[in-house]
Amino acid sequence: MFDNDIDLSNEEKECLRMWFRQAIAQVEIEETTAAIIRDRAFFEGTETHRTNAVGVKRPSRGRVTTHGRGVLV
Repeated sequence: MFDNDIDLSNEEKECLRMWFRQAIAQVEIEETTAAIIRDRAFFEGTETHRTNAVGVKRPSRGRVTTHGRGVLV
């Protein structure tokens, strides 16, 4: 291939394969961690809005008011 190619033993090739697998796994972990931190920072400002919105109880649609009964009859 290239002029400076070095013949590697099978053990050296396997060592390099394992090293690259570990390096790729480390990069994936770092990217995932960065994405989680970024998402957490994005949703941090909306946290209070969501908790307040969940606490609001809405009337159920199954109940028919007196006005609704007159319309249905």
